[in-house]
Amino acid sequence: MALAPELTRARETQAVQPPVPEVEIRGSAPLAGDSEWSVGVGITRRLPQADRVELARAYARIEGEFLPFELRERRRLVAGDERRLWYEYAVQQAREQAAVRAARSAARATAASEATARTDVAMGRRMRAGAQNRTLVTACQSRPGSSV
Repeated sequence: MALAPELTRARETQAVQPPVPEVEIRGSAPLAGDSEWSVGVGITRRLPQADRVELARAYARIEGEFLPFELRERRRLVAGDERRLWYEYAVQQAREQAAVRAARSAARATAASEATARTDVAMGRRMRAGAQNRTLVTACQSRPGSSV
């Protein structure tokens, strides 16, 4: 109990003073002919609760000051995405219209070729019928006593 007042004073002194930074050193050496190696040094320092709260408030103030800039940047990015998507939509629409026109043209060409084929078939039938008629007429004329 005799050390209690000294411990209390030491804690008060320590509470006012910031903690001592901690230094961390890392390194690696090349093994078996490797040519790569690394060295790292790190410094860490724990802040008392009051300092952490004060820093958090300062960061919040800074973020509040930069909020209009961030909003402007986000608007710019959204506008860029919107332009890109509109362009893709316009290209897709043009491709769709071209495909519809090509399909209609192909349908017309198919219909025209089918009509031509039907006409050719009908003409062929007429020509065969005419040839058969001429053959029959010739056969009838060649018979004796026919009056055709």
